[in-house]
Amino acid sequence: MLRTVGCLLAALYCFVWLRIPEDVLGVVLPIQRLVGWLGLVVVLAALLFNVAPGPGRLARGYLGAVVLFVVYLGVDFLLRFLGNPDVFNAYFDLPLFASDIAKYLASFASAYVVYFTLRRHSQIENTLIRLLLLSGGLSIAAAYGFLFLYFQGFTTDNEVLAHPFGGYLGVWETGGALPRLAGTTAEPQQFAIVFLTPLLLMLTRRYIGRFWPIALLGAAALAISQSKFSIVSILLVLLYLFWVYQRFRVGIVLGAAVLLPPLGYYIATLPTFSDTFDDLLVSGAVVERASNAGNLVSIILANLFTGIGAGQYGPFVGYVAMGNKDFLPKTYYPNFDFLKIFAETGLIGFGLVVAMLARLFGNFFRALALMDDEQRERLLALLLGAIGIVLNMFIGYEFLHVFFWVNIGFLMFLAERAFESTEPATKDPSGVEPNAVGAYRV
Repeated sequence: MLRTVGCLLAALYCFVWLRIPEDVLGVVLPIQRLVGWLGLVVVLAALLFNVAPGPGRLARGYLGAVVLFVVYLGVDFLLRFLGNPDVFNAYFDLPLFASDIAKYLASFASAYVVYFTLRRHSQIENTLIRLLLLSGGLSIAAAYGFLFLYFQGFTTDNEVLAHPFGGYLGVWETGGALPRLAGTTAEPQQFAIVFLTPLLLMLTRRYIGRFWPIALLGAAALAISQSKFSIVSILLVLLYLFWVYQRFRVGIVLGAAVLLPPLGYYIATLPTFSDTFDDLLVSGAVVERASNAGNLVSIILANLFTGIGAGQYGPFVGYVAMGNKDFLPKTYYPNFDFLKIFAETGLIGFGLVVAMLARLFGNFFRALALMDDEQRERLLALLLGAIGIVLNMFIGYEFLHVFFWVNIGFLMFLAERAFESTEPATKDPSGVEPNAVGAYRV
């Protein structure tokens, strides 16, 4: 069961939108999140029955931070209710609170499932990597397939595989010659980062000989997405190539110097970019995000320590601005992940999240120096992919998406293995070999 869930998380990495239709269960459920909840059950069972091998030092710190954060949210909810029961009549929306808690649990559990799958069955590491590559390849194929359907004039209202924009699956019409690609994700900006990790893995020495055509198609798709963040993704790809292929650094720098200016000019002429540059201060996306950022900062200043409650941004803004907590749609998300977490969980919750991520990423960077070339390339690909997602969190909404936590699970395993390889060999008190199935089959 453990291996099955781990493999599903890797295979579904780029299929963020894939979902069970609302008319089946009465609510839209992304498949990724369902697998994350299944992973939560597996994690709880493994921890409850003390399935060997136990978590390493890095994973124990991760679990401790997660438990503290979730317990804090629960205690804060009880104190909020006991201190002022009228808050539920004012703005607090219990279903949205429960929904956010469920998303947090699915995300956090996904990281530990990937980590524990690799720690218990390390022989399938390459299998999970190949599933990530497969996910990236299929996602790019689907994106170009959607683009082909767009030019054929095909429209549908089916929302299972991809987000239909005006009936066009995974494609956002711009009025120009080229539409924006969203592919198998919710929007073009998300598409610009979800493919980054598979793309970087394709560029490792182990896989570049077979995957370079897909990597080139993927890089082109990033540009066609017309997301401003695609520029960050392309720069991270260049940084990876510069770091890994040291013999070709001069060629990489010269190639970038020659290709980037015309590529930048071309990207700037694409409809979305040119419209944004021409109408920077009145662009719809810029104005909406500036308004949300202002609201979030105001909420933080007024509710510094404990915030307004997980998932409560929409109801709170609706209540304060219009006297109606249902004024904004239930699914409204203000972007700015870190500001949202700060506004909703306060300095305490935000501090726990930042401390956890800072500790994890610090250890990931430390582990780079302890690895051989192949493992270093792999960890660096996953690390830069995760950094790209974190950078997007400053303006977007990726914290509660499972694919980021798949990166974290991989990175925890690779970093811990590097640290443990430098420590004196000690006998596992459980008496169970790390790769053994043991008495418990998880």
